[in-house]
Order: sequence, then structure tokens, then C-alpha cells
Amino acid sequence: MNDVTRNNTGGITELSVDISTLTFRQFKALLPETEGQKLPTVKALRELDTQVLAIVDTKDGVLTVFRNGFFMYETKSGHATVYAVDRCSNIALNPMSDDPTSVLDETSFGDCPWPKVLEFVASERVAGNIVRDARRQEVLSLDVV
Repeated sequence: MNDVTRNNTGGITELSVDISTLTFRQFKALLPETEGQKLPTVKALRELDTQVLAIVDTKDGVLTVFRNGFFMYETKSGHATVYAVDRCSNIALNPMSDDPTSVLDETSFGDCPWPKVLEFVASERVAGNIVRDARRQEVLSLDVV
């Protein structure tokens, strides 16, 4: 896109477009790809010397998108997750289901507002993390007994 000026690593240095009106597909095209990069932790992403592209207050938390292509979602209850915008290509409506119709691909949600897509993906990741941590806690508790 000609509305973006990038540095030599693909990060955005200048943006001359109103991102609030963009669809997810358009927004995703603005950001650099993160392929091959490990997802940073919440702490590491906060400490990175990367600029914030957008901060969006949502009903349940705060969504922060960084110019390096990663985003962080922090819930009001104190949970947080990090993910990459370009990796949001499929959304599992029911992660426990083997039914292929319970997974949407980007053709289904690409024209939705980008904050809604990222918020949905992030909230599903947070919910999955909570379930995973609860299961770990159960295993640890049984081991102690």
C-alpha cells in the first residue's frame, strides 16, 4: 500500500491512512508479516522498542497493536495474551469441535472491522489460556496428594 512507509525490517515508520475505518483484511495488509518470529511474551512485548500503532478500549479490556505486527490484549480481569495480526487467518467458533464448519476462514470475516476481529481472537486465546492453566493446576494438585 502506498499509504505506508516502512523501515528496512518491514516495520511501519509512517502511516497516512485513517485506520479506524479499515476492514480486517485492509488492516492486516498494512502490517509486516511475523512469519518465523516467535510470539513474544506480554512482558517482552512491553519492553520491546516498538511503537504502538493503535490502542482500542473494548467492552472487556484493552487491545494494543504494535507497528511490528503483534498485538496484545489485556482483560479487565487481569489476563493478557499476545498474538500476531497476520496469523489471524482462521477463527474456531468451537475449539473443542472436530466439525470443519465450526472454523471460519478469512473470507468469512475479512471485511469485518479489524478491532472486532482482533478482540474476538484475543478473547478466545485468553479463554483457552485460562482453561489450560486450570488443567495444569488440577494435575499439580493431584501430584501433591
